Amino acid sequence: MDWLMREKQEHTSPCWTRMTSPSSFCLLLLQALGIVALGHFTKAQNNTLIFTKGNTIRNCSCPVDIRDCDYSLANLICSCKSILPSAMEQTSYHGHLTIWFTDISTLGHVLKFTLVQDLKLSLCGSSTFPTKYLAI
Repeated sequence: MDWLMREKQEHTSPCWTRMTSPSSFCLLLLQALGIVALGHFTKAQNNTLIFTKGNTIRNCSCPVDIRDCDYSLANLICSCKSILPSAMEQTSYHGHLTIWFTDISTLGHVLKFTLVQDLKLSLCGSSTFPTKYLAI
């Protein structure tokens, strides 16, 4: 009978035992998981979307990825501000940067002297991509 009790104790969860509170190890584990989840949620908040609309450039901060070239959804979900092309300056992006562009010259103007760690480009519109190489 004693061996049955030992086997039952060996197969119980290390975090919870019957009628007792969680151990300090489990509380530490839960806190670590919470920090990791919070860090993942915070990173998801750092999605930058840049697209052109008319003569202005829209710089948006989005909580989620937006389907490519869905301008109305981006304006609805994201926090966007308009920037004149002449106001574009050298900058860097540490999170995700997505650029929707309709022509290569606009793309070059937006990315000029910009440091980007994670870049996604989407060609929007009816124009085709040139057959020449694109150097970024």
